[in-house]
Amino acid sequence: MKNVNIRRKRSNKEKNGFWSRWISVILCLTLLMGTLTGCEEEKPEEKTVVTIMYSNSFDHLKKLIEGTYPDISLEYEHLSYPSEQLRRVEKGAGPDIVVLPQPSSEIAEKYLLDIGDMQASTAYDGTVMRQLQVDGTTYFLPLPGQYSGYIVNETLFQKAGISIPESRQELLDALVEMKKQGIGVGEDGINFTISSDFN
Repeated sequence: MKNVNIRRKRSNKEKNGFWSRWISVILCLTLLMGTLTGCEEEKPEEKTVVTIMYSNSFDHLKKLIEGTYPDISLEYEHLSYPSEQLRRVEKGAGPDIVVLPQPSSEIAEKYLLDIGDMQASTAYDGTVMRQLQVDGTTYFLPLPGQYSGYIVNETLFQKAGISIPESRQELLDALVEMKKQGIGVGEDGINFTISSDFN
């Protein structure tokens, strides 16, 4: 017996059905791939890490900065002793933000960046900023700090017939006189109180 190879010619309808199936399979695979790609976890945005060393807690500042600038992560390290920060800066391993009492102009010029063109430096009064400059270059911003001064009750001074003092010695003399007159004296016999954030 002889093998007979019989080929049947496909109709147009069968040819179209063949290609339709392949196109359907390709479309399904494409949609499936798109769906699977869409299920991939979104990578969290990378934050810019800014480091700072300071002797006090910065929790409130950290919340403020990170709440205002979600792309910033403020990393705070407690400063055990003041010379540590400067030692690290000199070794090239200091924090991004240096918080120190105003160091010498030599240290500022050697290790700190000119920040005079930053928006933050323009927010301060020119008189304040000029005091912080080194040879006309801005390396520092003033921080909230501890300020001291005297607050007096003008009414008590008027009642005592004493003008508002303009010097420390005038204030001390006025307090002595007011105490003699019994003006502004508390139940404990004292007419001068020290008040601060710490008591």
